[in-house]
Amino acid sequence: MGCGTWGRNSISDNLNYRHFLNIVRVVHPVTPVEPSEEEIFGDFWEKYGR
Repeated sequence: MGCGTWGRNSISDNLNYRHFLNIVRVVHPVTPVEPSEEEIFGDFWEKYGR
């Protein structure tokens, strides 16, 4: 349990799973940037072969 702002805690209720969730709301579409396999593994393939 948290004691709130009087005890300098960030929560004032019981700690549960919701405090550990990282929720992000996207307000506009994000264009995906997906590198090709050549861009990712190119240096490795040049050194060790495919």
